[in-house]
Amino acid sequence: MNEYYVYTLRHPDGLVFYVGRGKGNYWNLHEQKAKRGERCRLTSMIQEIWNQGQQVLKRKEIENISQEEAYAYQVELYATYKAENPEMRYLGSHPRPIGHGKHIAESRMAKEYTHSPETRAKIRIKKSGVTYSEETKQKHREHYPHDRINSPEAVAKRDAKRRGAKRTPEMRARMSASAKKRYEHLSEAEKLFFLQPWIEAGQIASERVTRDTKLEILVEETLKASGVPYEKQYQVYPYYGDFYIPSTNIIIEVNGCFIHQCPICGWSNHRTEEVHAKDARKKAFLESKGYIVKVIWEHEIEGHKTRLPKKKE
Repeated sequence: MNEYYVYTLRHPDGLVFYVGRGKGNYWNLHEQKAKRGERCRLTSMIQEIWNQGQQVLKRKEIENISQEEAYAYQVELYATYKAENPEMRYLGSHPRPIGHGKHIAESRMAKEYTHSPETRAKIRIKKSGVTYSEETKQKHREHYPHDRINSPEAVAKRDAKRRGAKRTPEMRARMSASAKKRYEHLSEAEKLFFLQPWIEAGQIASERVTRDTKLEILVEETLKASGVPYEKQYQVYPYYGDFYIPSTNIIIEVNGCFIHQCPICGWSNHRTEEVHAKDARKKAFLESKGYIVKVIWEHEIEGHKTRLPKKKE
C-alpha cells in the first residue's frame, strides 16, 4: 500500500532536527507526546520551542509511497540533514529498519517480568519507611511532570470506579487543598501545559478561532489591500493574537471599544479594571516573547461607526 510519507520537523528558522516516516496522522505524534509531558530529547526540544513562544515547522517531504520506499528516502534525508545539524544524532531520529518495533515487542514478550512473592515481599520491606531528599523529589517532579494525560482506557476505568462515590465536605476540602498544593509547585511552563485543555475549550466555546468579528474583517481587508503577508489567530501559548505579520514580528490586536472598555470613548463600568488588567497581562506576555504588539481600537478604524456610551444627565 502506497500510503506512507516522509516528514521533517524543523526549528522556526527552518533547521531540520528530526526526519521521520509514517502514515495517517503519525507526524503529529511527537507534539502530542510533548503536550502530555512525556520526557525524551525530542519532546524536550519541542517544548523548548514552545516555551520561546514559537511553533515547530512540519513538512511532508514525499507522500504516497510504500513502506520500503519511505525507509530508503528517510535514510537519505537523515544523512543529508545530519551534516547540517549534528545534534540530530542525539534526538533519536536515526532511521530504524522496518519491523524494528515488532522485533522489540516480541523479545520483551518472550521474557518473564513478574516478581516472585518472596521478591515482592522484600521490595515492600525495603521501601517501607523510606524518605526521599528534596533533590530526589525535585528530580522526580522534573522527570514525571504533573500535567501527564492518562489514556482513554485509564480515564474510563477511573471514572467507572469514581461514579456514584460519595464524598463528605471534609474530603472535598482536602482534595481541593491537595490539588492547589500540586499546582503551586509547577513551573510556569508546566502550568501553561496544564491549562491548555481549558484554554482550547474556551476558544472553541467562544468561537474565536472560527468566527471573525466585523472589526477583524475590516482590518483584514486593509491587510489584503496592502499586500503584506499575515497570519490570523496566531497562537503564542497560551494566547491568540488577532493578526501576526512575520516580516515585522508585529502582532495586531483589534479591540472593540465597548468590549475592552476604551477610556478615550468614555466606556466604564464594574468590569473596567478587570478587562484592562487582563489586556495588560496578555500584552506583557507577548512582548516578553519578543513580539511587537500594536493595538487597533474600534474608533480608529475608518469607515466604521463606533457606538458611544450614553451621556449621563
